[in-house]
Amino acid sequence: MHVSHGLWHLFTPICGYSQPTSMLDFLPTLFDFAPGVLGIVAAIATAVLWKNLEHEQRCWAVFGVMALVLTWAFMNSFDKVFEAWKSPQYSHGYLIPVFTLALLYLKRQPFDKVVPTWQQGLGLGIIVVAVLIRHYFGLRAIFTPDRLMYIPALIGAMMIIGGLNALKWSALPLLFLGFAYPLPTSLERGFLQPMKTLSTRVSHYALETLGIECFTEGNRIMLDGMELGVVDACSGLRMFTIFLALAGGIALVSKRPLWERIIIFFPFSILISLAVNSIRITLTGLAYALMGNKGEMVSVINTVFHDFAGWIMMPIALGLLALVYHGLKRVIIEDEEKKLAPIGAAVQ
Repeated sequence: MHVSHGLWHLFTPICGYSQPTSMLDFLPTLFDFAPGVLGIVAAIATAVLWKNLEHEQRCWAVFGVMALVLTWAFMNSFDKVFEAWKSPQYSHGYLIPVFTLALLYLKRQPFDKVVPTWQQGLGLGIIVVAVLIRHYFGLRAIFTPDRLMYIPALIGAMMIIGGLNALKWSALPLLFLGFAYPLPTSLERGFLQPMKTLSTRVSHYALETLGIECFTEGNRIMLDGMELGVVDACSGLRMFTIFLALAGGIALVSKRPLWERIIIFFPFSILISLAVNSIRITLTGLAYALMGNKGEMVSVINTVFHDFAGWIMMPIALGLLALVYHGLKRVIIEDEEKKLAPIGAAVQ
């Protein structure tokens, strides 16, 4: 099914896509416009049902409408983000918005009945500044700040609705959206080489401790005439990004003191992700040294100890984080406040 050229040219300046040749070519366009359409529908539904909604429901409905409109406004800056989600490195990105909604639900508190005008004005100012910053960097093709301005814009929307009191419980869940963004290329490259070097050295020392003769050459571990290369995929960066997001979510929903949640997120989550990745490489090298590196055995080791181990490393890391969490809970005992009974009260 073809679309008339005249009709398509009306939308080309907005969408930025080439002329479609079939209905499938409209999918990116429909995806871009989906938040706007949903925002309009949500605004109409909110206006119709406004009298029947309670205060809390009104606040959440208005925030939903504003969030959809802001999402629509930022859709053209999310192209590279969605593209990054297709890679294994950032495949967890699809889940971050869902987790953010869950965190907002778990951390929610009642909205104030009346929000001071200056606080609402401050929220509007945050949105305006975020849009101006996005426009400035967008014109200069500096895309990371352009995309990140979506988060302060959402924070500004929350301030308009609930003021500073709403910001106290919603800021961290909204900042959690930052885990959905890919690292800038320069930062990612800066992390890759040191992480590969660290994983290589730790695995080398672990293998020698286990009695396996080996030596390293750059990011390669040489053992029994075989070369075990620690490539980008084995650097642990994927494990690092995913596990850091999970640890951040756990720290947000935890009921433990703030200082414990901070050290769970940093440095324990980082150390655990690096340690688990080194364990994976060590087990692979150990398997090659003990089981051989020729014939079908190589395929078996690659499947079991390399590919499958990549799946089970995350549960192991979560288990280690749980041990740290419960260990801190047992070692550090909080003092309970003892309240004195009123004079003359019976002592139980």
